[in-house]
Amino acid sequence: MISHYKNEDYYYLHGLTPSRDECEGGGCEPGDLTKRMACPWQADFFQCTFQYINFTDPTINKVNSRPKPPTYYSYWWPPQSPWDVLIGDLTEEAQAEAHNPAGTQVNYQRGVNSFVQMVENWFSLGFIRDQNPGQKGYPYIVETERDNVLFSFRDVPVGEISGNPEDDATTIPVYFIEQNRALIRRRGRRGRRLADYLDQRNFKPIRISAAGLGFPRSGSRNRR
Repeated sequence: MISHYKNEDYYYLHGLTPSRDECEGGGCEPGDLTKRMACPWQADFFQCTFQYINFTDPTINKVNSRPKPPTYYSYWWPPQSPWDVLIGDLTEEAQAEAHNPAGTQVNYQRGVNSFVQMVENWFSLGFIRDQNPGQKGYPYIVETERDNVLFSFRDVPVGEISGNPEDDATTIPVYFIEQNRALIRRRGRRGRRLADYLDQRNFKPIRISAAGLGFPRSGSRNRR
């Protein structure tokens, strides 16, 4: 649970304090968790997760989006925007929806494959929690509460990419947002409630900027 900074009356009077460092303690106020991110914050959350960085000569700029060798695979902010996580589902039903047993290392944003999908479906991502808080020194930090009913899964044979049938013995897991609402509804009570919400959202008017802003500057989306 996150403590409140000041109180509700204070926030209504003063609003968000952009310069305040919420990491100093004293709690958080609405907007603290996203105030240093892009607008919409989901775009920053989707894109800015890792970067190839040269630590030996940081004054040299990139050429063709590649830093000077040697480069290192560096995470930006894994506590706020995880990259790889461990699945924490324990029941038979939950593991079937996740397509994996507990303890499997997977990409946190799996199934969300574009900026627009992140803006529309960020709520489906899980929370990272310690499921063994009672034993100090032995944390079990896993992904929980992900809306797996929104996503479908396919093992894609490598031969479909390489064109070599001999490669089909090896597959690559691919996650994607299920577009068939009837299929989502068949995934239990949570699936029915989610499908109802998605149907309602489809008819909600969306304001579009007349400026026609382009896509954000893109980094790597290679999901290893």
